[in-house]
Amino acid sequence: MIPLVTERKGVARFARELRERAGLRTAFIHLGANDLARPQDGDPCVKAHPPVTARQLIDSHRALIREAHANGAKVIGMTIPPLASAVFPFTTPGGDKFRRELDHWIRTSHAYDSVLDADRVLSDPRHPSRYRPGYVSQDGLHPSDAGYLALASAVRLNAL
Repeated sequence: MIPLVTERKGVARFARELRERAGLRTAFIHLGANDLARPQDGDPCVKAHPPVTARQLIDSHRALIREAHANGAKVIGMTIPPLASAVFPFTTPGGDKFRRELDHWIRTSHAYDSVLDADRVLSDPRHPSRYRPGYVSQDGLHPSDAGYLALASAVRLNAL
């Protein structure tokens, strides 16, 4: 489990990685799904951590955006796709509420240079907390090959 990037080490690591990639023009930021994970009692798949809020995740996004811009890179923010399709208990209704709040901020804040709306690309229109059929891998959490192709097709090349 990676801790929230508001911690100095996470932001410093991101800044270092940006500097080490001289000439990097664009960075994609896809942050928050693991922070929204809420393990069930005794769940061996997800390490317990304190609950996180949408505000904390937004602050983390802002810190990474500042670092990327300070290093001359454009930043494309990715919304968090649905989490309710996971085959093991990954989130709670509260976690999904925070996911929707964060996704709304990513879409509407204009903090990013561009947005790749993974939620809209991958969500089932009839069940927005779940993946669109055919776009999810066997774990119910990550995109399938078709889902990744749909994401790649949604990237606006002029944003790069």
